Amino acid sequence: MVNVLVPTGNYGTPATVENLHQILIGKYFFLGTLTMLLYDHILTLPAEVQTVWKKKKTYVLCLFLFVRYYALFAVIVVAFGFFSTEMTRERCAHWMLFLPLGVTVPLMLFPGILMLVRVYALYNRNKIVLFGLSTVLLAQTIAGIWQYSVSGGTPAPDPIDNYEFHFCIYLPPKKLGRTASMYVFMELGYDTLIFFLTLGRTSFMFWRHQGRGPSSRSLLDNLIRDGAFYFAVIFSINLTWVVMILYAPTGLRAISSIPSACITTVMICRITLNLRVTVYGPPRIDERTGNANDNIPLSKLRSLRSPRAANFPTPVPRRDKDQNGNRDSPVDPVYEEARGWRRSESVGMARSPQSLDDVYSDV
Repeated sequence: MVNVLVPTGNYGTPATVENLHQILIGKYFFLGTLTMLLYDHILTLPAEVQTVWKKKKTYVLCLFLFVRYYALFAVIVVAFGFFSTEMTRERCAHWMLFLPLGVTVPLMLFPGILMLVRVYALYNRNKIVLFGLSTVLLAQTIAGIWQYSVSGGTPAPDPIDNYEFHFCIYLPPKKLGRTASMYVFMELGYDTLIFFLTLGRTSFMFWRHQGRGPSSRSLLDNLIRDGAFYFAVIFSINLTWVVMILYAPTGLRAISSIPSACITTVMICRITLNLRVTVYGPPRIDERTGNANDNIPLSKLRSLRSPRAANFPTPVPRRDKDQNGNRDSPVDPVYEEARGWRRSESVGMARSPQSLDDVYSDV
């Protein structure tokens, strides 16, 4: 067991020392989560400015911005409850519900909506997919709000009267029993459904368009990476949360709640930014029109095509069909912000004529 310093005059029992050790683990775990969130935000800020703030805003983009900045704000507020000496047990009794109702539920609900929109677009605006996922997400949210609103919850007691081991968290009422973990299991079920729907659709798209050229392959690789890999990360962290609730010591059972919500938020924001970077190109830190070391005449600049423009497919009208007359060609969310889907000039790969801007406006 790791050595834990106990104040003079209170040598502590082994159970007390174990509780103190668990509190330190929880604080370090939370601090690592906050560091990851801040680091990722700084790392992706240029892409956000270039591809979000400088572009036309849609409802989903507004939701994306809300999720991205609310997560940062909420976790900083939670840090006050974890580390501030002003957070007494009496104040914690009034503040403790912010952790489940102000962090966990919102940071599962709003990223869940963004995941729903992505899968809805991947399945060509299939109403069955939309209705099914919406029902699961709504039921999950209602269950979470009910679970955390049941009377009888208390703040976790401090093992000793020492600010270094202060830990303001919510403990569910004992009368809930195993029902207290219902929300976590429903969240895992929703993430599992999203993961397999995304994996199945991207695998189908890869198989259907395999060998149609480097442009097609690049887009499908993007779908598989963002869809399958990122959703697998979300699924894994929520599975870890469930396992810890079932088998971890009492003081560590809820340790994964905030990391799970934050990692879910980071992954969803990464997916959105990666799609927009694919559309608009990587951010350019220096966007000046000229440079002292550049001696390219303006006449030559006019004749050169931008690399992004040269590689960008041409628009296809919404009424067009693919070469086989099939309107059910797969939706490619890489071009989510384009006002109409595009067709590759070199390989003639058909796109769905639907615009994801229209898909987003319907959700």
